[in-house]
Amino acid sequence: MADILASVPLGAVRAFEAAARLKSFTRAADELGVTQAAVSWQVKALEQRLGQALFVRKVREVDLTPAGERLSRAATESMGLLRSAFADLIEADEGVLALTTMQSLASHWLAARLGAFQLAHPRIAVRLDTTSAMRDLTRGEADLALRAGHGDWPGLTAHFLMPFVQTPLCSPDFLARMGGFERPADILDAPRIGSPGEWAVWFAAAGV
Repeated sequence: MADILASVPLGAVRAFEAAARLKSFTRAADELGVTQAAVSWQVKALEQRLGQALFVRKVREVDLTPAGERLSRAATESMGLLRSAFADLIEADEGVLALTTMQSLASHWLAARLGAFQLAHPRIAVRLDTTSAMRDLTRGEADLALRAGHGDWPGLTAHFLMPFVQTPLCSPDFLARMGGFERPADILDAPRIGSPGEWAVWFAAAGV
């Protein structure tokens, strides 16, 4: 069976609900920010779609027909649930700062500063994502990212925080097995851990 709501414009339902609740097309138009004629047209289109009158028109106000009364209860309840859901989502989104960064930066630099931020902004909760995986800020996967790089990311605004220095480290036993490292190029043939992209940046900075 086809979904009847697929053929009923949401705008017509909103206009009907407001007019039924306020008992006036004029007051409904003021609430919705449209003209009285627009509300009247939307309600008329809904009545034509249903094949029955929803209002008894009077000079300065309107009364609901029995069919209108029945639909009004459902429409008002549904719109109330939608308003509440949208309000909850907006308030939750406005009160949460989604921050993504690497585990090392989070533990060694950010953690000591989060407490002061929370005290200064008690109404903002910080949701911290510690991962080396990149997040798409343009798609809302995070509000803010702390990342190393040149800052030339299309569509984003970058702010320089601090210089980022990377130093290769190894154990004495590993150094002895490899026969020592005299130049950065010597590390090219060594087994390495870490992101290939970060190593590429390091080798480029070292002139390799």
